[in-house]
Order: sequence, then C-alpha cells, then structure tokens
Amino acid sequence: MANDAREMLMYLRLALISRHKSQLLPCDKFLVLTGVSALKAGYPDIAENCHQYVTRHQPSHLLSEYSNLSEAMIDDDFQPYLRVLQKFCSFEQAEHLLQNSDDAPSNVSFDAERDEYECADIARDLLADPVWNSPDG
Repeated sequence: MANDAREMLMYLRLALISRHKSQLLPCDKFLVLTGVSALKAGYPDIAENCHQYVTRHQPSHLLSEYSNLSEAMIDDDFQPYLRVLQKFCSFEQAEHLLQNSDDAPSNVSFDAERDEYECADIARDLLADPVWNSPDG
C-alpha cells in the first residue's frame, strides 16, 4: 500500500506540473492515474477529487459516464482506457520524469522515503492548490 501512496503522489505532482504549464490534457491523464492509485492506496476522497477535476475540465471525458472513479474501476469498458494511461506513464516513467524535471513548482519535490500517510496529506494539500479552480481548467 505504501507504493500505491507514493505512486499517487508522483502522478499528482506530474498533474500539477502539467497544469502549471497549461498542458491540460496530460494533466487530466495524470489526474486519472492519481485517482486510480489513490483508490488502490485506500484514499477514496483523493480519488473523488481527481474525478471531479477531470469531469469539470472535460465534461465529455469517459469518466463523466461514472458517478465516481470506484464505479469506473469495476466497469469492463473503462479498463482499456486505463491500460492506455498506464502505458502513457508507468510508475517508473513517473519517477524518472519527476527526478529530472526542472519545471517542478517549488512545492513539488520528490522524496521516495515518505510514508503513505504523509503522501496522502501532501496529496490533499496539492489538491487544495488554487490552480485547480482557475477558469482555464
């Protein structure tokens, strides 16, 4: 479960970097991956926030067909999309991108030693960033 929490945090940090660079489609992909990892780590509140941000930004997104990410995860029609996203950026790729990113905002740092509870707290703080509520996304 600790790896799932770290994965959640890495994907969320990549989403935030993408958002700060106005790369909204990659941001949404990273948010879906964040939500999936959050569910695996046992943080449905974080998954719900990710679901809300993606469906607000893209009302026609596949996730809009589901009331929450948990519902999507059990639907066979969602699984091919999830496999595409996992090929888009695996855990190892996310780790590499974060370690080599010069574009990370000051509140986005990488520390592989964080325990899962600290990861969840950081994820909640990152999701509280005002950038998610700006009019362009």
